[in-house]
Amino acid sequence: MSLLWLIGLALLAFVVPLDAETSVTIPTLPVSDFSTWAGVHTASESGVSTTRFLRTGAVVDDEIDDDDEERAGLSVPIAEKAKIMFSSSKVTPEHLQKWLAEGKTPDTVFTRMRLHKEKNWLLYRPQFTDWLKYVDDLSAKNPTKGTSAFSTLTAQYGDAALYKMIEEAANFAGPKDLATKLQKELMQHWIATAKSPDDVFHAMSLDKVKPNILSNPEFTAWAKYADDFNAKHPEKSALMAPTLSKYYSDHALVKMIQLAISGGESKSIATKVQDALVHLWLSSRKTPDDALIELGLGRTVDTLMESPLFNIWLAYMNAYSTKYPQEKSAAIEALTRTFSDIKVARMLAKAKTTEATRTIAKQLEIAQLEMWFSGGISVDDVFELLGFRTVMDFTNNPLLNTWVSYMNRVLKENPGQVTKMLTTLETRFPERGLNQILLAAMKFPSMKNAAVTMQTKQIQGYVANNESPAKVFMWLELDKVGDKLLVGPLFTKWMKYVKDFNQNNPKRQESCFAPIPMKYNFEPVKRMIKTAMSDPSTVKIAKLVERERSKRWLDMKDSPRNVFKFLDLSTAGDKTLASSDFKIWSKYLNDFNQRYPDEKTTMIDGLKASYWDRGLLTMFDAAKKDPSTEKLATNLQNALINKWIVAKEKPADLKRTLNEGPASEEMIARYVKKLEALSGNI
Repeated sequence: MSLLWLIGLALLAFVVPLDAETSVTIPTLPVSDFSTWAGVHTASESGVSTTRFLRTGAVVDDEIDDDDEERAGLSVPIAEKAKIMFSSSKVTPEHLQKWLAEGKTPDTVFTRMRLHKEKNWLLYRPQFTDWLKYVDDLSAKNPTKGTSAFSTLTAQYGDAALYKMIEEAANFAGPKDLATKLQKELMQHWIATAKSPDDVFHAMSLDKVKPNILSNPEFTAWAKYADDFNAKHPEKSALMAPTLSKYYSDHALVKMIQLAISGGESKSIATKVQDALVHLWLSSRKTPDDALIELGLGRTVDTLMESPLFNIWLAYMNAYSTKYPQEKSAAIEALTRTFSDIKVARMLAKAKTTEATRTIAKQLEIAQLEMWFSGGISVDDVFELLGFRTVMDFTNNPLLNTWVSYMNRVLKENPGQVTKMLTTLETRFPERGLNQILLAAMKFPSMKNAAVTMQTKQIQGYVANNESPAKVFMWLELDKVGDKLLVGPLFTKWMKYVKDFNQNNPKRQESCFAPIPMKYNFEPVKRMIKTAMSDPSTVKIAKLVERERSKRWLDMKDSPRNVFKFLDLSTAGDKTLASSDFKIWSKYLNDFNQRYPDEKTTMIDGLKASYWDRGLLTMFDAAKKDPSTEKLATNLQNALINKWIVAKEKPADLKRTLNEGPASEEMIARYVKKLEALSGNI
């Protein structure tokens, strides 16, 4: 068998003369200096035409699967393949000139130059640029044939392998310029040969890039290719979204889009992909309800509006209604279909408490009320929808405002029904629940007067029944007002109620302050007093509550030391003696000493419990500069010196512990002088 094979080769060699050794005379042609193409070639330096790769010829349409790529292979005559075995691997410029004259195809010359064996090192070989020049010259010689270097390269390697080869070469200094140019021209070749963006996506191996694809520079290049392709071939217009949807779910795509937009760096391309995805949804007639689920927004309603995807869904909702007006549906209706009336209402109530979502939440709430009204749903029906069937106390329930808002919406069409609507509630709810409804109704002009009238009537009933002020405090929901408790008109009404109650019940006296500390801790009480002090119309109430608070402290036998801290005087520093709270504490100190003489304490002891001596010196020094506190500061200085005398402090020790300065020097000097006076040295 081997002998016959050798004989066959010999015959073939005899029949087909080898041009490397032949002496056949050929017509003289202008000599192209191929030896100058051994370096890196660029359009400016090499003279290679920038349109070389754009000439269309036989197009190889690659079919690529996940593991390999089918390609046509080079079209080289058997005789040319045989010559390789008997010819030198060195191809000279003369050979190239001869082949050019003979019109040998780029596939043949590529093979004769042994370039088909290079693969990964192709762009690093000087012979490759020689071959590129050959293709260029051949194309110039026969322009009608549409010779293309990329037809050969893609036939040999396939689009994906070729792109990867060029991409890797671009990372190295030597072939970088050539690779960069080839990369651009390969894109142009694909456009010229109408290679679909879907195929190019695969050829660029973007289907292997899973996370953060939108920030990948290759993706940006592909997106530009898609735009250029659509401009060149409008009859074959291709969207980006269908390609991306083959590899990513809509939810994953939208999350990547939002991440890229929020990051800023890829915002432009991400916005383009977002528009493409919305266009795809519209063209496929994806309903807003389905889009809500696809975006992953249908899983939970609690944080729905906090998601950046929610705004994308709203935009799609509007676009869908515009494109398909016969299927127009409001966003609130879609949300209600996916979740329920009560869940959507809770979502909106929560969203209104956040600045970022407040505006859209208010708009959707109005839409929800309109949806109910246009559907003919009654006030009682909405009460049921909001889950209030067994609710008698609406404390901390934001849906009460939703229900009362709907009452207001109904009354816009029937304003004369307000009194009837509210009075029917009297027998349905206990005192606290009813007052909660009335307080909510007072926020709406359509119900305010009727609600105030009804509440006044309720309070008159409490007077008639001789109800405890503490109970009425709770029924009027004064335990939930907060820092503005003392400045509210309802508290004023309640104080009058307390006064009337005490007049009618001389043996059952109740304090207007007593319920406050039962429902508010110390810090809120301080804030509400300060709030009332800042309003001239409620200063009197604030001072009254202050006095009542001090009485309560005395009754509870709170030490002056603790009250000093309660009033934040321990952090007032140099401004302590000038503080209005210090006056309150000073009075409390006197009252405490009178009531509990066995536990009597001094002002200086109260101060020393919160401040070191060096802090007291700076405090007293600052107070002496204010005429209103000068005398007090001097007295406290004397009291401090007396404390030092009792403690037998050494002047040297005081100098070490007190801050240096005129204040400490003066105090020590006074101390020394008093010591000397006591010892009889003066």
